Amino acid sequence: MSATSQPRALTLAEGLALPVLLLALWDAGSRFGWLDGQVWAAPAAVLTGGIGQLFAPDSWTGLGYSLFRHALGFLAGSLIGIGVGFALGASQRFGLLFGPTLNAAKQVAIFTWIPLMSIWLGTGEVAKIAFVALAVFFPMMLSAAEGVRAIDPRYLEVARAFRLTRWQRLRRLTLPGAMPALIGGVQVALIYAWLAVIGADYFFEAAPGLGSQMLQARDQFRMDILVFDMLVIGLIGLLFLRLARGLETLVLRWRPRAV
Repeated sequence: MSATSQPRALTLAEGLALPVLLLALWDAGSRFGWLDGQVWAAPAAVLTGGIGQLFAPDSWTGLGYSLFRHALGFLAGSLIGIGVGFALGASQRFGLLFGPTLNAAKQVAIFTWIPLMSIWLGTGEVAKIAFVALAVFFPMMLSAAEGVRAIDPRYLEVARAFRLTRWQRLRRLTLPGAMPALIGGVQVALIYAWLAVIGADYFFEAAPGLGSQMLQARDQFRMDILVFDMLVIGLIGLLFLRLARGLETLVLRWRPRAV
């Protein structure tokens, strides 16, 4: 084993230590009756139920709907949030006019918007996607505004000296300068969007989705399916986090590394 692979293996082992310990305690609790089997399924039952779910077409349909809502809501919320954030960071007048209102709105817990959104947009797919977009909007807005404000003023002076158009400044200065902060916002927004997708299934109209599958499993008292769906949701959230970190490495590879 090479010197480089040894630290990676050690890091992986340390990261798996707690999940393995929890799994062992879970299995022991189920075997020795420490956990009530009526309200908490054993690992073997979850594995069996999960395998059944993998071969059920409805499960993949629900997952597809959830991922579709996530993608569409994330895209809409990101585009609007970045646009508003750039305006807040670049224009003092825009910040004075809209900054206080937006700062006040971001303090409102996301789930408290659901009654109003149900009245304005109904309880169908449009409302669900709008709810996801709203969850994405605020972190992307804040990161975009922070990124624009962090740009060195000397670069702005150079852009004015060369008489760059607004589009040229956006493409050559604003976007590259704000990109580190934007990537940080993407990491947060991806997770917020995924949480909003599951929450939308709980609070809006019943439709195919992972959240709806969990509600159905609860109503049928299928604890094995309920726990399996929880694990799937957590795994997908972890994959989104890994995706965001990979994107950061790819997009910001031009940055010099700290010595």
